[in-house]
Amino acid sequence: MPSLRRPIALLLVWTLRATGRDLESTTNSIRTLDTPRVLTAVSRRAEWESVSQRIRNSILVSCGLDPMPQRTPLKTTILTHLDRDGYTVDVIQFQPFPGVYVAGNLYRPKGSPGKRYPGILNPHGHWEQGRLEQTETADGPARCVQFARMGMIALSYDMLGYQDTTQFTAIKPGENAPRPKFYDQHVALFRDPGLQLWNLSLMGVQLWNSIRAIDVLLSLPEVDPERIGCTGESGGGTQTFLLGAVDDRIRVSAPVNMVSHTMQGGCFCENAPGLRVEFSNLDFAAAFAPRPMLLVGATGDWTKDLLEVEAPSIGGIYDLMGVRDRIHAVRFKAGHNYNQASREAVYAWFNQWLLGAAPADRLAEMASPREPRANLKLPIDYQYPSDALNESAFVSAWISNQQAALQTLKPTDEKSLKRIQERAERFSSYWWPENDNSNTSALTASTGKASTPGGSPETKKGVVILVSTNRLTDSLQSALIKPLRENGFAVEELEPYQTGANRDIHVLSQSLFTNFFNTYNRTILERRVKDIRDACQLARKTHGTDRIILMGTGEAGLWCLLAAPVASAVIADGSSLAPASSPRWLDPERFLPGFNLFGGVEMSAIVAAKSPLWLYALTSPIANDRIQAMAQANETKDFLRLESKDHLDIKQVVGWMVTVANLSP
Repeated sequence: MPSLRRPIALLLVWTLRATGRDLESTTNSIRTLDTPRVLTAVSRRAEWESVSQRIRNSILVSCGLDPMPQRTPLKTTILTHLDRDGYTVDVIQFQPFPGVYVAGNLYRPKGSPGKRYPGILNPHGHWEQGRLEQTETADGPARCVQFARMGMIALSYDMLGYQDTTQFTAIKPGENAPRPKFYDQHVALFRDPGLQLWNLSLMGVQLWNSIRAIDVLLSLPEVDPERIGCTGESGGGTQTFLLGAVDDRIRVSAPVNMVSHTMQGGCFCENAPGLRVEFSNLDFAAAFAPRPMLLVGATGDWTKDLLEVEAPSIGGIYDLMGVRDRIHAVRFKAGHNYNQASREAVYAWFNQWLLGAAPADRLAEMASPREPRANLKLPIDYQYPSDALNESAFVSAWISNQQAALQTLKPTDEKSLKRIQERAERFSSYWWPENDNSNTSALTASTGKASTPGGSPETKKGVVILVSTNRLTDSLQSALIKPLRENGFAVEELEPYQTGANRDIHVLSQSLFTNFFNTYNRTILERRVKDIRDACQLARKTHGTDRIILMGTGEAGLWCLLAAPVASAVIADGSSLAPASSPRWLDPERFLPGFNLFGGVEMSAIVAAKSPLWLYALTSPIANDRIQAMAQANETKDFLRLESKDHLDIKQVVGWMVTVANLSP
C-alpha cells in the first residue's frame, strides 16, 4: 500500500477546493475578524436545513449554552413607572440567572384591556450611552417609543457593564462620580483564558440574557407569543441574528449595520471560541430563513456591499425555500448608525409582518418629546440586593451548574446512552465538522504524514494506525510493526500536524488567546485530531474495512482518545490526561475550546468506551465507574483496560488487537 502522506494531502486539497468558506483559504494566513467570508454553499432546501441545524448547534456550543442553563424565575421588578401621551415606560430589572440583575425599559401602548400586542426585543450597540443613546446617529428610546405608539410592546435592556447593569464592575448605579466609560467596563469582563475551556464568554452570557429577555416579554399577558420581533444595531445586530438563529420564538428580525461578509464583530461580546471557524455572520443571518428578515446597511461601514454581496447571497437561501418576499435589504448613505432613516425602514417592515400593514419602504417616525435620560435609569438611590453576584461568584455558580449537568450523563439505560451520543456528536461537529477546510486556512497547511513500513500486505485483520509525536524515536511502536503485520494487520504510522521533523516553533508558540484567534481558527490540538480522523477515514476507504485500531503513545494518547469515535478500538497513553483543573490544558498544544464544557477527559473516555478501549499509564482514576458502565452497556467490558502501569507487553498488545479486530464484521 502506498504511503498515507500523499493521499491525506490530496484529500485536504480536494476538500479545500470543494467546500471552501473563506476567500483566503488558499493562503497560509491566520484568519481574523476581517477575513472575507462566503455563505455556506448549498443547492437544495433539505441540505440547507441540515446546515442551519449545525449552525444552531455551533452557536450554542461556542457560547457555552449546551446544555442550556435552567430557566430560573425571572423575578422581574418595576422600579419606576412613567405615564406618557399614548404609551407608558417602566424602568425594570430581571434576573436571567440567580443573583444577576439586568436593567432595561419596557415601553407599552395604552390600549384596551385584554388586547394582545406584538413584542419587540431591542438589544443595543456599543454607543457611548448604550440603551439610552439619544443622538442623530442612534436613538434607542425614540425607536422604542415609536414601537409603543404603533401598537407594540418594546423591551430594551443593557449589555453587561452598561448603564444600570454594572454589578460585575466597581461602579454602582447612582454614584455621583464622573460617568464611567461603559465600554471599558464591558470589555473587561470574562477575560480569564481558562473560561474558554468552558466556552464561558461575554458573548455567551449576553446571548443567554437575550434569550431570557424574550421570556420577560412572554411573561406579559398582553404580549402575543406568535408576534415577537427583534432589532438591534452593531453589537446589538450581532445579538439579533444570533438570537434569531437559536431561538424560533423570534418571528421577525431586523439586524442593522452588522451583517457583512468582511468585518465580523470587533468586541468580546461578539466573539466566542470556535464560533466562526466553520460559519460566519452570513450563515448566522441566513439561518433565520424562512422567517421575515430586513437587512439594513450603510455606505460608511462594513455593510457597504450589502445590496451587491450579502443580501443576494442570503436571499438565495430564501429562494430555495420559496419565500423570497420575506427578505429585503436597504442601504443608506451614512456612517455606522441606527439613525432615523434606518429606523423608519424597520418600522415599515415590522408594521407589515407584525401588524398586517401593506408593504412600504418606510414608515415616518412620529414626533415625541425626548425623555430625560435620568428618567429612564434606575432610581438614584438604588442599591443592588444582597444576593447580587460579583463576576467571580457568577463564574463559580455558572460552572457549578454545568458540572452538575455533566454528572447526570451516566450511561445507565438507552435514553442516557442516546444523550451521551448526541452530546458527543454535537461537540464533534463543533471541533471537526464534515467537509471542514479550516486546517488549511490558519498558520500553515497540514504537515501530518504517515507511512506503511515494509510494503502493502493483504489486510486480513484490519488496519492499525500508530500515532506518535515522532515515529522515528518511538521504540514501542517500532517494535509493534512486525508482529502486527505477521498477524494480518496493515500498519500505518502517523505524525499529525506539527509533529516529528515538521515542528515549527513559530507555529507552536502562537498565542491562542489574543485577537480572537480561537473564534476564527482551529487550535493545534483540533488539527492534530482532525489529521487522525482523516487518516482513519482514508484507511477505511483504501483498505475496504471498518476495523481501524488507533494507538497513541505519549501526548498522542490524548489525540487518539479524542478521535476514538471514528475508530473501532483504541489504545491510548494516559500519562497526558491531566485533571480538568490543570493549567496544562491552556498550553498552546493542548488547548481545546469548550473541552471542560464537553466533560473533559472523563467524557472523552466514556464516549470512547463504547468500543474496546485500553488506557495505560494513568496517573489517577478518571470516572472509572461511568467508563465501565458505558462498556457494560455496549458489551465491550471484557475489552476495557484501565491501568496505571506504563510498560506495555508487546505480545499482550498484539493479542488484544487481534481479539478486538475479530469483534468487528
